[in-house]
Amino acid sequence: MIEINGVQYISDKEASEKFGYSQSWFQKVRYEGNGPKYVRIKNKGKVLYPLKDLNEWFCSNLKERD
Repeated sequence: MIEINGVQYISDKEASEKFGYSQSWFQKVRYEGNGPKYVRIKNKGKVLYPLKDLNEWFCSNLKERD
């Protein structure tokens, strides 16, 4: 986890471990534009997810059983 200006960010790997989805799943939804908010560090190509936004995205995409 990285904190920048009071905002906590996690990597693809950390997001994968925390939420149980593969890193390739996160890459796929980023590419499709359907996934959670993220930032890309220009010079390094590294992707980081704001942890608060990631939690909110997963909560807003929960579906109750029919």
